[in-house]
This record gives sequence, C-alpha cells and structure tokens, in this order.
Amino acid sequence: MKTIQELVPLIQEWAKERGIFEKGNVLKQLFKSREEFNELVEAYFTDDKEALTDAIGDLLITLINVHFFYEKSQKDFVLPFEMYYLSSINNMKHIIPQREQTPFGMIKRLNVLIFNFLEDIDSEYLYKKNLKKVLFVVYLLCEYSNLNPIECLNIAYNEIKNRTGKMINGIFIKD
Repeated sequence: MKTIQELVPLIQEWAKERGIFEKGNVLKQLFKSREEFNELVEAYFTDDKEALTDAIGDLLITLINVHFFYEKSQKDFVLPFEMYYLSSINNMKHIIPQREQTPFGMIKRLNVLIFNFLEDIDSEYLYKKNLKKVLFVVYLLCEYSNLNPIECLNIAYNEIKNRTGKMINGIFIKD
C-alpha cells in the first residue's frame, strides 16, 4: 500500500496528464467532489461497503485535485491529511457535537462542508479551513465505518490510474 506522500504526486500527475489542471478549474473539481459525495451517500444508505470505500477514495482524489488549484503543490495537502489522520481522532472528537458522531451525522456534516467549499471558493483562507474540516469528517466517517482513508485512496487510485477519457467543458469524462 502506498503512503499519502506517494499517492498525492501520483494523483496530481494523473490529473495533469488528462488535462484536468490545464482545461479544468477549481469550480469544476468542486462539482466533481459533490458528485463523489453523492455516491458516498448512496453507498452508505445501501450498506455497500465496497462502494463506500471507493466513494471515499474518489472524494479524496477530487479534493487533491481541488487543492492543486489553490496550492500547486502536494505538501500543503499532505500536512492536514497526516495531522488529522495520524493524530488521535479520539482527542479531536469534541470538535463535532456528540449527536452528530455517527456515520449518518458525519455524512450530514460533510454535505454542509462541501457546500461551504462552493460558497467560499474565492477565499484561500476559508478553503484551507474547510479542507481541514472535510478531511477530519472523512476520517471520522472512515473510523465509524471500519475503513482506512489511505486504503480507500489507494483503491481509488488503482482503479483510475490507467483510465482514459476526455475533457468536456472542464470535466474529465471517462471512456
């Protein structure tokens, strides 16, 4: 299994080769994040753990692509990823109200946070703040679902790494 430090540049290179950074923009990638979030919700409500694993990984890939438009580097994505995942999640649960500390509560919170991304698209400060919150909620959702976010990301990357397609209106459409 690859580490986050290995995966982020591979994902960014994959996106670059497919024209996502050249022909796309942050808004299109945020819409792609929303699409992946919708797949996550469907997987959760149909109790499809394999689809949930894939949806979480795909969501993380779109967030890495969104992040590129703000930072043009990997280090500022890896840091919050490691900070929230490798630190003790139990010590940070106080950030989320107790009543929301369920998989369904995490999904509701994630819905709001992804919407906030769209609302705060022009503010790099708010983007970074929202990214950290989104990552934290994704990690909690993984914890409650007995999933590993890095494993989810590995599975999603292995699924897309040889994928072909074309850019249409700033969005990569797979063949």
